[in-house]
Amino acid sequence: MVLLVGASPSVPSLQLKWSAPSECPTLEQVQNDVSGLLSNPPGTGGEPVAADATIQAKRDAGYVLRLTANGQTRVIEGASCQQLAQAAALLLALLVDPARASALSDGASDPPREPGPSPEKPGYTAEKGVDAGSGVGPRAAATPNQKPLDRRASSAPVLTLIELGARIEWGSWPKAEPALLAGAGFERGRFRLIGHASLGKSVHLDSRTGGGLDLFVGSLDLVPAYRLVFEQWAFEPGLGAELGFSRASSQGFDPSTRSAYSVSALGTARLSRQIGRVLRGWVEPGVGVPLVRPRWVLLDGELLHRFGPFIRFQMGLEVAF
Repeated sequence: MVLLVGASPSVPSLQLKWSAPSECPTLEQVQNDVSGLLSNPPGTGGEPVAADATIQAKRDAGYVLRLTANGQTRVIEGASCQQLAQAAALLLALLVDPARASALSDGASDPPREPGPSPEKPGYTAEKGVDAGSGVGPRAAATPNQKPLDRRASSAPVLTLIELGARIEWGSWPKAEPALLAGAGFERGRFRLIGHASLGKSVHLDSRTGGGLDLFVGSLDLVPAYRLVFEQWAFEPGLGAELGFSRASSQGFDPSTRSAYSVSALGTARLSRQIGRVLRGWVEPGVGVPLVRPRWVLLDGELLHRFGPFIRFQMGLEVAF
């Protein structure tokens, strides 16, 4: 996303491209912080300043900010997205109007201490984990327009997940069977837990002597997963369980039981991409191993089918808010 701020005759304008995970401050929030720092700024104007800011989650914990402007890139590590967004806003204000932003930072109060990189690491301060060459020190991380960071705000928010999708499955039935699914769950940081309900089309089981059974089939599953985030993409391996159910209707023969249930262990590997602020698209291959395998038998003893291991492919859209 690109934002144009500071478009006043007194200061250069800022063309900002902002990219961050969904749990981080938005482009509009960064805009408000930068605009607050540049309210009624002195200056003589100039060419627009172009900047590209990206926040990514680290593999272990914390986040990394990469800010590129004027041909230079600064890399800043922090314990929370909120902390890095504040640092980015101040750096951007310094780019547009160093005199105004420096005056604000000189009068700022000391912010609460946050864990940062080792002091031996070149180019970083141990107190805040910000680039020492950026001019953003411990006193510059908070301004009259930015409240000191509350430690409780550094924890990842809980997101509600709503999904709609479709599936095709091979192995559980005599033929490949499609189904529609809907899901709901939650996400916090890198952990996701979501459950789905699915309904398939009628499954037909043939008898050797003609006729057969039509089955109404569906399933309920619950899958926890771990999210590995790479900019706008995420890879989410998961392990879960599924309860399947069916209801038989007769076509010339009566089954020994009308209803049947299965229990399967699931393994999934989801690949998702952030499309908008709250919308994601995803594809998900998976496999299932039945732990409880129902059989469909006629009253005369003929075995029509036994539920088996399966592979499946799912895709859909997810809203995270």
